[in-house]
Amino acid sequence: MGGLNPARADYEYTAESPGCGYLRFYPPRAGTSGWLPDSHSIRGPAGALFGRTVGAIKDQLVWWTVPMSDGARVQVHRRLLPALRQVEANLAAAAARGLHYDVKAAYTSGFYARTSVAHDGISYHGLGAAVDVNSAWNPYRLDGVLITDIPAWFSAAWEEAGMCWGGNWNNVKDPMHFSWMGPKATPGDTLPPPSAPLTDPRSFTRDGGSHHVVFGPAPLPRFVAEVSGDGAPDVAQIRPWGDDSVLEAAISRAGYRDCSVWRWWLEDPPSGTPVLADLTGAGRPDLVYLEGSGPTLVLARMAADAGYTRAGDIATAAPAAPDGRYVFADIDGDAADDLVLLSATGDGLAIRVWSADSSFTDLVEETTVVGVDLGEDDRVGVADRDVDGVDDLLLVDTSSVTSTITVVSGADLSTVAEVVAGPALNGSDIVGFEDYDGDGRPDLVALSADAELAAWLGNSSLGGSASSWFVPDDFDCPEGTVPYHHQGRFADDDDSEFQGDIEWLAGREVTRGCNPPFEDWFCPDAPVTRGQMAAFLTRALGLAAGKNVFVDDNGSVFEADIGALAAAGITRGCNPPANDEFCPDASVTRGQMAAFLTRGLGLAAASNSFVDDDGSVFEADIGALAAAGITRGCNPPANDEFCPDAAVTRAQMAAFLHRAQAWLPDA
Repeated sequence: MGGLNPARADYEYTAESPGCGYLRFYPPRAGTSGWLPDSHSIRGPAGALFGRTVGAIKDQLVWWTVPMSDGARVQVHRRLLPALRQVEANLAAAAARGLHYDVKAAYTSGFYARTSVAHDGISYHGLGAAVDVNSAWNPYRLDGVLITDIPAWFSAAWEEAGMCWGGNWNNVKDPMHFSWMGPKATPGDTLPPPSAPLTDPRSFTRDGGSHHVVFGPAPLPRFVAEVSGDGAPDVAQIRPWGDDSVLEAAISRAGYRDCSVWRWWLEDPPSGTPVLADLTGAGRPDLVYLEGSGPTLVLARMAADAGYTRAGDIATAAPAAPDGRYVFADIDGDAADDLVLLSATGDGLAIRVWSADSSFTDLVEETTVVGVDLGEDDRVGVADRDVDGVDDLLLVDTSSVTSTITVVSGADLSTVAEVVAGPALNGSDIVGFEDYDGDGRPDLVALSADAELAAWLGNSSLGGSASSWFVPDDFDCPEGTVPYHHQGRFADDDDSEFQGDIEWLAGREVTRGCNPPFEDWFCPDAPVTRGQMAAFLTRALGLAAGKNVFVDDNGSVFEADIGALAAAGITRGCNPPANDEFCPDASVTRGQMAAFLTRGLGLAAASNSFVDDDGSVFEADIGALAAAGITRGCNPPANDEFCPDAAVTRAQMAAFLHRAQAWLPDA
């Protein structure tokens, strides 16, 4: 039933931050920093929307007078005008209500042909897609602190028109900044055709480059598709995870390496054949399961714009056709993928299309491509080969030494637009048509069974390294990156001296990890909070839940564990003499941990030889731990100090409990 299904490099949404209510859009990297010359290429979806070079963007700039200003005029891309006209109307309505915010020309700006101040990607100002207002009083802050004098009604006037306000960004704050969120974010705006590429179409035979994908060989459902929002091809897979599944993507701009992997938890995934398709025009592919056990096809959608949570089933009017091939393609040019059924007839290839606009109940096209055969082993790709804003169908015949690609026009599905040559492909290769070199034309990208990703360009050259617009040629993951392939249960403890203790702790089900729901990180160097410590001890000691007397842990995930510790007399609270608080979010010191363990294990007080705990309220507890061999000190090799005031890390906690195994109940 399934075919190759695309995740097109669309530009209907261009939100600069998910804090603005849409999935994030990533402009291409520039390969440099600072000012950009007119000849600089704008690759990927940004080039399709704004222009393929800086010079082409400059040719489309217009002057706009900022409302409520002292005559401030800024240059912006003409594509912003529908949004900015709505900003004008919204601010005029606010002025009619007596509201005013004084915009100063000296601190207000628009187009600048430069890269971002935070990275080497092209700035929204370099696209002509942003306006900064009153920069002196609305500073850019890397620490995420919002400092602004912009009233809520003023920023809302921009946001309602489809502009993203930097005060809503998630991690950093840039309250001077308003950037356009794309045609579909502006009410009444329309999706324009893509800008003409700077290249000419060619056969898919020119080697574009290759990458090793961190996933490695595995018999899992995999896809070559754009899922991250930068327009370059990514690699996705569905991986079993306990009783559920995880959607993982190795992201292009991190080189498909250990640091590139994004994950989404797929709770209770539906049955059926999984494909990737953008059913709503959100700019990212949904994960869709095709279920054909009944008379018509059902699409079980896990929505990209909701973190791949279940969004309900769509009962289509398309027949469940086990002998046919379903693909998803944007045939009407509205950015949402329509449902296409391909099946063999006596005359050739029958094509039927159901519109995404009608929830796939309206049959909008039914035709036959005469003389075209779709073999059982042929692949079906979807891409806008002629760059007219409508997806074409690409039928890949791999029966010969090299492949042959028949392009069926999306604008006229009864017509073969061209037949071109392709590379030699293996039967196990996963093939997609994505824009690898960012010129605006689709390329053939294949993932081998050994997880090698190779690209063959479908166009003349733009020059330079084909993939440099999304990943630097010398890219490497940052030092300390957690490995994708790892030993044992946790990925982040391979270099820890306490790995054996951590794995022992996990084997007893005392720890469940630090990154729910995945639970494959332990965070060994993170300090243990009092709430976490309560959970560790409750599980390790097999304590039963008890009445909780503390007033500050209501609603805490550790509330029951804290109650168990209190009932067992292991904790007395954190605010003597009242002791009606537990302080669940406070870090546990090594001295406090000694007291908890001494009480929990029933150890007898003892003296010790540590030189730094004299006079500590925990001195006897520390001595008890030392006498039992549970602690060895904190300054090897001398180990004559205990560091009672230092925070206990999660790895150290694992070591304490492992050494205390003889005092613990049987697992």
